[in-house]
Amino acid sequence: MPYYHVYIKHHNKTKGLIDTTYELDLSKEELTKQIVKPYHAGQWFMCGGQPVDPYCVQLINIVETNEQSSLLIPKLKAREERKSAET
Repeated sequence: MPYYHVYIKHHNKTKGLIDTTYELDLSKEELTKQIVKPYHAGQWFMCGGQPVDPYCVQLINIVETNEQSSLLIPKLKAREERKSAET
């Protein structure tokens, strides 16, 4: 089963700064219902427990993987540590 991970960079009007939020391990249906459809309709949506104004979004990255984030993140961290040790 594929998993979808979302990274959003947006202007947070309440805080007055650029903010980032993540939503991990979504199914395709959850991704479409919770983020894609509301965004395309110009409606506020939730991502990572934060409300997001679609008109303040600067960047959306959606990544599809075959692993849940709980398995993927340790592998990514280990890879980054190896890269750091090589330099």
